[in-house]
Amino acid sequence: MIAAKVRPRLYPPWTLLGCAVVLAVMLGIEDVRFSAAPSVGESAAAAASAPGSGAPASAFDAPPASRYVEIAERPLFIPDRRPQPDVAPAAAAPGPPAPAMLVQGVVLSSEHRYAVIQHGNPPKLESMAEGATIDGWQVEHIDARTVTLRLGAATAEYLVGKPNTPGTQPFRPLPPRRSPPG
Repeated sequence: MIAAKVRPRLYPPWTLLGCAVVLAVMLGIEDVRFSAAPSVGESAAAAASAPGSGAPASAFDAPPASRYVEIAERPLFIPDRRPQPDVAPAAAAPGPPAPAMLVQGVVLSSEHRYAVIQHGNPPKLESMAEGATIDGWQVEHIDARTVTLRLGAATAEYLVGKPNTPGTQPFRPLPPRRSPPG
């Protein structure tokens, strides 16, 4: 059996022409209605310069600050509506906290000193040499038991195998890798 081809139905040209005419008329009506309405600036200027309004036609002039002394003396969002005493400026903010990391181990040779650290979220292992930076802190010294970081005058010392230094967020070490059976 041979399937018959179905031809798409084409609209006669007069149908498309009719739709175009209707659309043009609708756009023309909207254009006439929009151009007949006064703009915001014109309506405000007309209202300000209307006879008998007593308002000048110039831009808005704010009243002097002396008219608002009562408002300043009785603050709205303070429960007792009395001015608050001036507060001394806060002390300089401390620098960024020491990076959250775990020193997994160190590699010491006669020429180089490296620390293998775990940091980041998700945690990743990375080797850092003396002089390298981590989160803005510079690795100042690496020995067999500690790694020292410096940022300006602040220092942070990390013990090998101990998660973080006091005062920082706890850090969970990576689980040990399992060797495949066999």
